[in-house]
Amino acid sequence: MDSQQTPSRLAVIGDVHSCAAQLERLLTKLPPGYEPVFVGDLVDRGPDPVGVLDAIIDNNFRVVRGNHDDKLYRALKGNPVQVGPDLAFTLERIRSQPAGWRERLVSWLAGLPTALVFPGIAIAHAYWSPTCPPDEHLWGPRFHDEEGTIFRVRWWDVPAYWTPGIQVVFGHYHLPVLTPHAVCVDFGAPEGPLAAYLTDTHQFIVEPPTKVARK
Repeated sequence: MDSQQTPSRLAVIGDVHSCAAQLERLLTKLPPGYEPVFVGDLVDRGPDPVGVLDAIIDNNFRVVRGNHDDKLYRALKGNPVQVGPDLAFTLERIRSQPAGWRERLVSWLAGLPTALVFPGIAIAHAYWSPTCPPDEHLWGPRFHDEEGTIFRVRWWDVPAYWTPGIQVVFGHYHLPVLTPHAVCVDFGAPEGPLAAYLTDTHQFIVEPPTKVARK
């Protein structure tokens, strides 16, 4: 977790999921003076993971780690992970890049925080509280039943999970949430829009999806 002392005019951008063209257009819509900050899940699902990673790393944008980014990092480090079609496509595109590019990516992924905290604002991929473990930043609160089935908690509806005086801005769930204590910025890209939330005006800027097939 990274704590920031001075608040900025932030534009918190939802799960990009390899939608480089959509991201490029959204960034041009941001008002002057706003700093883009990303809630993670930069890769998988969409057509251009390399384009997204280049845009974000080259511009030194701030990002919190999402569960897809974490899984990519573990795969690139050689740790055992389940590789489905989305991750397989991402890995294929990344492994086609020069060795120096891949090494820079692994180093960058290793340094991603799981949360950024500003006065009155916390940014995490799925959930944040002052005491929750980093795994909950990536996945949100969950519990298992007696058969081992995982259930996700709709924590924004449960006051026990709120932190007084903090609005948590998150992605992961692609659900409409906009309350004084919780804002979801995942609008479902690549099938849905990509959104940015302006933390001072509490407004969304939305870029419609792009119908681009994987190559």
